Amino acid sequence: MTAPFTSATEARAFVLGGNARFTIVSKVTKYRYTYRVRASKDKRISFVRLLTEPGHYTYLGFIKNGELRLSSKSKMTTGSLPVEAFAWLLRRLNKGELHPMLEIWHDGHCGRCGRALTVPSSLASGFGPECVLHVHH
Repeated sequence: MTAPFTSATEARAFVLGGNARFTIVSKVTKYRYTYRVRASKDKRISFVRLLTEPGHYTYLGFIKNGELRLSSKSKMTTGSLPVEAFAWLLRRLNKGELHPMLEIWHDGHCGRCGRALTVPSSLASGFGPECVLHVHH
């Protein structure tokens, strides 16, 4: 069983780990969005997708220099709630802030390699025992 991240540093490391799937939940509105963030092969950018139907992720944009950017292939615009929610989350995490009215849950898979997590410490961190050694917190 996973639990929401309690540290902005750990949440940011997971989100930018290279192969992260996670859900953000507003404790106020109860809105939730599930994202997938995958690093490019050269690790210079990360691609952001939104779960829009079971098993299907829609391309939102990419992260470069710690900022979400949209492209001509983005399926949503700057004003859409999922884009604004992710951009807001990323800005907060980059400042080392975890808003008390927001929960970030990983899906039980390693944020770096995508394998299922089974070790209790891995379920807490979001990274497998080998991958956690390669992640910068």
